[in-house]
Amino acid sequence: MALTYAIPNRAEAAHPRARFLAPGIIVLCLACCYFEYFVHYYSTGIRLVERAQNQALILLLFGSGLFASLLVRTYRSSLERMIAQSATISSLSSGRLPVALACLVAALLLLSKTAFLVYAEGSSLYPYWRETVARHRLLTTSSASVVTVPKHRWTPSLLLSADVMVNTGCIARYFGKAELIVVEPPAD
Repeated sequence: MALTYAIPNRAEAAHPRARFLAPGIIVLCLACCYFEYFVHYYSTGIRLVERAQNQALILLLFGSGLFASLLVRTYRSSLERMIAQSATISSLSSGRLPVALACLVAALLLLSKTAFLVYAEGSSLYPYWRETVARHRLLTTSSASVVTVPKHRWTPSLLLSADVMVNTGCIARYFGKAELIVVEPPAD
């Protein structure tokens, strides 16, 4: 919102019905998310799967950003009057507000639950990546139709919720194999 406000004002006036566009967009995004959750739960009887939750969240975040941007463009003169009366922030064109918001977002991200998970599992991310690359190399270069694949020894929950044994048939078809046999990882 602050970045939209920092953009210079357009010469032409906003359309009289422009004030209805922002609430319409957020209502449409919320309705789409509700519809996605409702249809999935009604058809399967379980909560929405994580990948679909991510897509719904992206739609909601995009819609919220567009909503805020349109509100600022529509009510720019009202916001300018309100900010001019405020003693704490006299001008947004100076760049103080965007810098303050960036620092606030950075602090919130660094102190988030996900950041703490990254800090806790950081040492296992590179070994997991090496195992994944070795597994991919094995599956793409092996000419055998039946391939034995070791389980991961490193299992950071940040990146891995299930190993290869969950859906071996699908993975085998993707790599053009008849079957994957999951074995315990070799001991070092």
